[in-house]
Amino acid sequence: MRWYKCDLQMQTPGDHYNWNRNCEAYLKGEYTEEELINSVDLYLKRCHEVGLHVIGITNHNFIGRRYLEKLIERNKEVARELQKPPLIIFPGFEIEISQGLGVHLLCLFDPKTPLDHIDDMVTRLGIPKTERVKNGNITPSKENFDEIIRLVQEDSNYPGLVIAAHPLAESGLLNDGFLTEYFQKDMFTNPKLLAMEIPKPVENLSNGWRKLILASDDCHEEWKRHRPIATIMSSDAYSLYECDKGYIGKRWTWIQMSNVSIESLRQAVLDHQSRIKLQEHSPDDDIRYGKIKSLSIKNVEFLEDQEIYFSPNLNCIIGGRGAGKSSIIEYIRLCTNSQSNSVFNEQVNRIKNTLNDNSILQLVWEDKNGLEDTFEFRLKDNEPSIISREDIQDKFTIFRNLDIQIYSQREISQMSDNTSNLLPLINRIAGEDLIELQNQENELKDKIIELLRDSNKVNKLKIQRKELEQEIAELKRQWDAFTAVKEDGDKKVKAEKIKKYLKEINDSTEAIISEWTLRIENLLKSTPHLEEELSKFIYPGYFDDLKKGIIRAKYDLEQDIKLALEKYKNSIQSLTIKHDLWNEINFTLSKFEENFLTSCQKQGLKPEDLEQLKEIGNKQKQKEELLIEKEKEILELTEKIRQLPDYFERLHNLWKEQTNVRKRKIDDILNSDFIPKIKDNVPFIKVEIDYMGDEKHFLSLWNKLMPDARTKLGKNWEEIGALLFEQFKQNEQFSSPWELLKYWIEDDTNMPVEIVRFYQGSVEHFKARIVEHFKAIEEKWNFVQLERIFDGVNISLYRKDGSCAGSLRDNGLSEGQKNTAILTLLLAQGQGPIIIDQPEDELDSDFIYNELVPLIRNVKINRQIILATHNANLPVNGDAELVYALQTNLGRGKVRAHGGLDNIHVRQAILDIMEGSEEAFRRRSEKYYAPVKLLR
Repeated sequence: MRWYKCDLQMQTPGDHYNWNRNCEAYLKGEYTEEELINSVDLYLKRCHEVGLHVIGITNHNFIGRRYLEKLIERNKEVARELQKPPLIIFPGFEIEISQGLGVHLLCLFDPKTPLDHIDDMVTRLGIPKTERVKNGNITPSKENFDEIIRLVQEDSNYPGLVIAAHPLAESGLLNDGFLTEYFQKDMFTNPKLLAMEIPKPVENLSNGWRKLILASDDCHEEWKRHRPIATIMSSDAYSLYECDKGYIGKRWTWIQMSNVSIESLRQAVLDHQSRIKLQEHSPDDDIRYGKIKSLSIKNVEFLEDQEIYFSPNLNCIIGGRGAGKSSIIEYIRLCTNSQSNSVFNEQVNRIKNTLNDNSILQLVWEDKNGLEDTFEFRLKDNEPSIISREDIQDKFTIFRNLDIQIYSQREISQMSDNTSNLLPLINRIAGEDLIELQNQENELKDKIIELLRDSNKVNKLKIQRKELEQEIAELKRQWDAFTAVKEDGDKKVKAEKIKKYLKEINDSTEAIISEWTLRIENLLKSTPHLEEELSKFIYPGYFDDLKKGIIRAKYDLEQDIKLALEKYKNSIQSLTIKHDLWNEINFTLSKFEENFLTSCQKQGLKPEDLEQLKEIGNKQKQKEELLIEKEKEILELTEKIRQLPDYFERLHNLWKEQTNVRKRKIDDILNSDFIPKIKDNVPFIKVEIDYMGDEKHFLSLWNKLMPDARTKLGKNWEEIGALLFEQFKQNEQFSSPWELLKYWIEDDTNMPVEIVRFYQGSVEHFKARIVEHFKAIEEKWNFVQLERIFDGVNISLYRKDGSCAGSLRDNGLSEGQKNTAILTLLLAQGQGPIIIDQPEDELDSDFIYNELVPLIRNVKINRQIILATHNANLPVNGDAELVYALQTNLGRGKVRAHGGLDNIHVRQAILDIMEGSEEAFRRRSEKYYAPVKLLR
């Protein structure tokens, strides 16, 4: 279906009695073919110029038929010249009825209606061709209002549509000067009158007219229509351009139709709230949300190859069991990566089993700015790809931003069975405001975690400080002991140095004597030798004397050296070991060592520790410097962690504000026009959000802190947690159960007296055990304090009289009523496409008709809805823009019909598939109707 810009009340220059004589398209009573073509072309071009798609030609009494024929004849040619689609022309006429002073009605017919039939219809209404204009005046019909409607709208061959022309102006059915109140009331409330023309949108009319047209609850009962009347705006054109009367482009109406026909027009006025818009711009321009344009399915198991083109509004997929409705929903899920959570993996795997290596699923997506992407799923990849572009860094970010919601009935039931599952839905409703608060929460938690780590570090540093202080104390004790032996130790060292000195003297003397003794021996061995033959070569006596003389000289030298060495040795000994003080000196030196050993023994030291003790001073200095550093670090971190209470307070405020945001957003949704209202304009659904009210979530976190289950504390752990949560909910002073628990731990006298029931002995002993336990798990406890308990969610439903039908919390709702509540929230929140497989399951018919259908009609204006359904209320009363009907052929689902309800094939498919054939529907209707009639 698409929106058409329509002007359904247009005169033409064929009525030269009324057309503006100053208009360039004006024709006199007599004109040439050339003049006619020129006028017609100007007329058609002007219609295109103002953007019209559909026109209704309503010359009075069908005069100017020749002009209409030429319009139809030239329509395609002019459109071809302008490179535009031809106009769609509803032929018809405007007629003045016999009642009152001449009330005007518009009568329109299908574009395929023979003009002879329309001409004959005017005659049947009492205006023969020869009497349609008398003395330049339009001749009124002799038939009354009821007869004209009967003849025009109930014609068996070419039914038309009657519209009340300008009812608020001259010659209008609601003009007091032209019609008495009785006739006005009778005509206006006639259910066969489906539409009337008004000069401006309903919201711009006076309050009284709005009540009348909208059939409001406060409308006068005698004037209140059972079905609000459809309203259109038209130009009532008498000129191409602006003049004192109507002109082309003065006013128009946007009408949503499939293939334009009188039946499509009739369907539109029957469902005018959905199909007719009185506004300047196209309703398509109001579509500012992402939508699925099409889905192509190829080579799958149970569906024939097909391509589905979706409406941006309401789409209903219908078909018998096994026709493939749910498969289409699941294929959309695969193409958009909108897979369910792990609970529904079985469902996803099942639909994948309908695919093979040759299967191709392609989905075309259009975002709110009109940009398109094509997503493809192939089984071999096991995940969708984006084939329309290559510059993609992270495709999953793109898929997440689609904001597509897909739900099976099982998923909806899962939400209603566990209120914890409702929180993600509430969070989606809260939207960006909540996300911003959660981002702030995460940033604050990071800072708190850093401070908690600093706090743990301070505790470790304090332990290290104690160790250092002990080490320093120990070193000091050792140093003090060293100081006590230091004097004797110094004397011992000096004595040892002296002994070493004296020893070196003796050792040096021995070394000199040994060295020179060895030299003498080597000296004697080193005498040069001359061969016997050479010693006798010349002066034989000389060389013999020379040899003897050298031996003698060396002997003399040896004796002299020995005497000198002996003399040196005696001299040294006379100064050392033979000296009178030598023994006394040695005794004294030995006494120093003996004194030192005695001192060491007194201090518990060993002489061999002396070298190690020398390092004690350095170590003590190093430890003292390290201690100063630790003290400084402890002071700095302690200063930082002083911010922890402030940070926790800010965190708690963020938690509370998150709840407030959820409440505000939910209230906005519930008080919006989307949600059906009951008595006193109150929403039929109420959502309560209880700050940190999810006890199950709290207990799941509480049990992570559980001590040994064999202990008395462990055995009573869950009961203690339940008491803690109960007291938290009763005391608004605390921002979280953790804050209350911290209050208990900081001072055990703060613990409630009720805790005595968990311990039969000493209560003080029991309290001490709790405090002791939390000190033992301090690090884990610190981080648990950052865990936000889920908000509690409760939903209540109310009857039309305002009484409460029940709530999720008190289990007072049936399965269908629970699903009603969830479905209402799902549909009413968000702008992304929402796709639901058989939403009507478990719902009673009364809710479907009275609440669900109105909700869908309201919501589909602002988001795309795709439903797989077997309930006729949804496509018919929801006025689906696309009904996609499937049928089974040899075990494979194929399309039977598609389009809007103005498509006869679609209507027949709905009857056959959802009502069990037209005959079955008729028989059920007879049975329903008979008792109702008898009761009346």
